Amino acid sequence: MKGKIRTEYMIRVIAITLAFITVFSVTGSATEIGLSKNSDKEDYYVGETAVYSLSVCNPSLYYSITLDVFDEFPDGNNLLQFNGELIIGNLELGPGECWQDNVIYVVEQPDIAPDGRIWNWCYVQGENQIEEPITASVSDTARAGPPPVISIVKDVSSPLIHSGDTVTYTYTISNPGTIPLTNVQVTDDQGIVPVYVSGDTNSDGWLNLTETWIYHATATLTQDTLNVGTVEGDDGNGFIVTDNDDASVQVISPGIGIVKIASPNTIHSGDSVTYTYMVYNLGDAPLTNVQVTDDQGISPLYVAGDSDSDGWLDLGETWMFQATANPTEDVTNVGTAQGTDELGLTVTDTDDASV
Repeated sequence: MKGKIRTEYMIRVIAITLAFITVFSVTGSATEIGLSKNSDKEDYYVGETAVYSLSVCNPSLYYSITLDVFDEFPDGNNLLQFNGELIIGNLELGPGECWQDNVIYVVEQPDIAPDGRIWNWCYVQGENQIEEPITASVSDTARAGPPPVISIVKDVSSPLIHSGDTVTYTYTISNPGTIPLTNVQVTDDQGIVPVYVSGDTNSDGWLNLTETWIYHATATLTQDTLNVGTVEGDDGNGFIVTDNDDASVQVISPGIGIVKIASPNTIHSGDSVTYTYMVYNLGDAPLTNVQVTDDQGISPLYVAGDSDSDGWLDLGETWMFQATANPTEDVTNVGTAQGTDELGLTVTDTDDASV
């Protein structure tokens, strides 16, 4: 039978009183059998564990009995179908003896009858020592329904930042279930502490079905970060539900480099010199609006290097610029390269060459 785990077994000798024999049904003789079944709670959620205690007693002062004990878990109806699982066979009870056991089930949606209850039957079949037949059954009912649910959505103010920037995380908490929740707590696996901002409209401390609670936390990041926010709450009776969501932040450190070469670097006055400017991406993010200038007023022109022709100086690319001049005296001039990352930060580098 689904979800069933045997958890304990014991036989006790108990003095039977009329008050103990609360449920019995016997056919075939005047022999009575004390049979009871009780659940550990009155209400269950789908997926929750139900524990049922069984008790079979022989109230006779004279005859022993031998029984087979069966347990039948429901399949969405409340009929005793006599197709249960054998819990114990050939159980022998002397006069006044009792047997007790527990059975455990995990409640599933098909187990719930149309009236919102789960009906669980126990029945016994056997005879006493003078071969009089014994048959008895008993049922236990409990309410059951969908479990409570909680939801968290985590967002970050900027998924792309520079090292050392501060981001704000927003945790949006809602209750998509049918049961209000209390003791709501929000945590983050990176050690930051989410702080409640708003949402408990009636200030009762319960996350009601129509409410959305907001929490905030801030962090200063120096590296790529993926962190997880977790929310938990309970139904007020100790049944805890949780949910989690993550948010990622990419931290970039842009950089650019330039190497300037003069060829030739020794000339006669008025001879022509070609300056070559090699521009590299030294960071971890692509750069756009790449420009090269020279402090001697000459204008370097792009020659080659943008391998995918997208206008971005990507990692691994080297762009070449060139310019010519006719110096008439010794000269050292400086070339400057600059580029801008996708967050708008401009980075620069310089290099010189002498003729």
